[in-house]
Amino acid sequence: MESRDRRKGTLDNYHRCLEDFLAWLPEGKEIFRERVYAYQEHLAERYTPGTVNMKMTTVNGLLDFLDLRECQVAAKLQVDKDEVKPELTRSEYLRMLAAAKANRDGRLYLLIKLFATTGIGVQEIVNVTVEAVQTGSVVTFPNRNRQEICIPPCVQGEILSYAKENGIQSGPVFLTRQGTPLGRTSISNMVPRISKDARVEESKCTPRCLQKLYEDTQKNIRANVAVMLQMTYDRMLEQEQVIYGWEDVQQRV
Repeated sequence: MESRDRRKGTLDNYHRCLEDFLAWLPEGKEIFRERVYAYQEHLAERYTPGTVNMKMTTVNGLLDFLDLRECQVAAKLQVDKDEVKPELTRSEYLRMLAAAKANRDGRLYLLIKLFATTGIGVQEIVNVTVEAVQTGSVVTFPNRNRQEICIPPCVQGEILSYAKENGIQSGPVFLTRQGTPLGRTSISNMVPRISKDARVEESKCTPRCLQKLYEDTQKNIRANVAVMLQMTYDRMLEQEQVIYGWEDVQQRV
């Protein structure tokens, strides 16, 4: 790679991708076709299709260098670049919550609420542990950068109650019936199922639409706060002008 005049940042990304792949391999580090495809599925549960394709391209490069071309993954995950995400309204989100509550599905209720109130990514749900919720925040490392996701107190209390009711004393909160952490695919398939009961379009009942609702809500609140700050500042200046404005000073002199 260095001989091809790759930039240092690109080389670092390649190195990280390969380190992650080698660290994922079980003891012995034996590589064969089925194992490489299993790694692709492992990535698909944690990253977007575009990121998975990028990482697998790097792995394929390593396999080419090792003369293991028969193990390369040819198929890439489909990326819908032109797909327009439908807008989920807050009333529709609340109907999703109400439907999950009516169905007595506490796990789905909390997942929907987490996406909409924190903006957390699907791949980060595994980091929602009892220990993290008790502290009030989930720490993640997207692209190896530390990020702290705050959990609102009302959601924090509901998650801890759910964990207690289901006998989850430590570790990930959201589990399968077998007791293993829910994967990205399972979560992505689970959320749209509430669409019929919630009377919301299925295309809107997705983690990404819930995350976008969170982002849009935050933007609107910041915009409103900015307007209020400007109005308050303008009123202060007007009051000062009444007493200390130049024309008033001249009149008093």
